[in-house]
Amino acid sequence: MIRVHSLDLKGLRCWQTLHWEPGPEINILIGGNGVGKTSLLEAIHLALGLRPLLGHKLEPLIPEGQDHGFLSASIESHGHQRQISIGFSKNQRRIRVDDKRLRQPDTLLQQQAVVPFVPSDLYLVQGGPQARRKLLDQTAFFQHRNHAENLRRYNQSLAARNALLRGRKPDPALLQVWSRELARYGAEIYRIRKQCSQAFRVHLIKAYEALAGAGEQLEAHLDSSLSCEDPEGKLLSLLNQAERKDLKRGYTSLGPHHDDWSFTLSGRQVRRHASQGQQRSVVLAARLALVDWIVTQRGYRPVLLLDDVAGDLDSSRRQQLFDQLLQEGGQVFVTGTGEETVIPFANQSTQIWSLPALAEIR
Repeated sequence: MIRVHSLDLKGLRCWQTLHWEPGPEINILIGGNGVGKTSLLEAIHLALGLRPLLGHKLEPLIPEGQDHGFLSASIESHGHQRQISIGFSKNQRRIRVDDKRLRQPDTLLQQQAVVPFVPSDLYLVQGGPQARRKLLDQTAFFQHRNHAENLRRYNQSLAARNALLRGRKPDPALLQVWSRELARYGAEIYRIRKQCSQAFRVHLIKAYEALAGAGEQLEAHLDSSLSCEDPEGKLLSLLNQAERKDLKRGYTSLGPHHDDWSFTLSGRQVRRHASQGQQRSVVLAARLALVDWIVTQRGYRPVLLLDDVAGDLDSSRRQQLFDQLLQEGGQVFVTGTGEETVIPFANQSTQIWSLPALAEIR
C-alpha cells in the first residue's frame, strides 16, 4: 500500500508554508472555493506522480510573484518509508529521494502510484479518442513492460513517415521502410491493447455496477482497423493502399494512433446519450477500476484523489461511491464544499479537515 505520512509545502499555489499529517485512510477536505483544496491534491499528485495534476506545466503551481516552489513528503511505499523532495521552477524540477538526487524518475514511478479524479476528467467520455487510448495504455503499462517501448518506437516511425509524406518527392523505398516499421510496432500495440481491453473490462463493469446498480450495463470496446488474426500484415496493406491519399494529406491516416476505446451504456454511446451524472459515473468507475487493476497486477493499493467528486451525482450514487471507498480501504483524499460530502461519513472513523486553516474537525 502507498501512503502519505506527511506533507510540507513552501510555495505551491496559495500555500506559502504548510506542514500536514493526513490520516491513513479517508481524508475529507471541506471548504469554499479558492481556499486550497485542489492545491493540496496537486501537491500529493506531484509528490507521488512527479508531475502536475492539472496540465503538464509546473509554472501554474508557483505562487504569484515568486520564481520557484518546493514540497517535501514522507511516503510509505512497499513497506519502506522515504522522503521525497521536489523543487520546481517554471521550466524544471529537481527531485531528491532520502536527500539523494534522483536522476531516473521512471524507476520511482514504477514503485508507487496515485490515481486522480478531477472534474475535467469528463473529457474521457465527452472528448475525442486520445484520452481513452491513454487510459487503455495506462492499464497496459502495469501488465506489459514492453508496451511503453513499443509506443515510443511506433511514434518515432510515425514521425519519420509523416516527415517523408510532407516532402516534395519522398523516396518510395524509404517510405516503405517506415511503413513496415509502423506495421511491426503497431501490430504489437494492437495485440496488447486488445488483451488489456478485454481484461480491464471486467474491473470496469464491476466498478460501474457498484456505483449505479445492475440496471445499467456498461461496456467498453476497442475500435481498431486492425481487428484480424494478422494485424501486422493488415496494417501494412492498409498503409500501402492509403499511400497516395496520405501523400496529399501530408500525414498517416491509418494505424493505432487512430484507435478508440468506446464506452456504451445499455448499448447506447455514453458520449452522445448519457446524462451528466452517468458520464461522471463512467469516469469514476474507470478510476476505481484502475485502482483495482493496480492491486491485481502489482499487489498494492495506490493513493486515490477525488476532487469535487459529489458534483452531478445523485444521493444514491454518492452513497454507493462512499460505501465502496470505505470497504476497499487504502488512503483516499476527497474534496468538497459542504455537507453533501460529509454526510455519508457521519458515522465513520474518517478524518475531516476544514480549510483554509486545515484544522481537523473529526
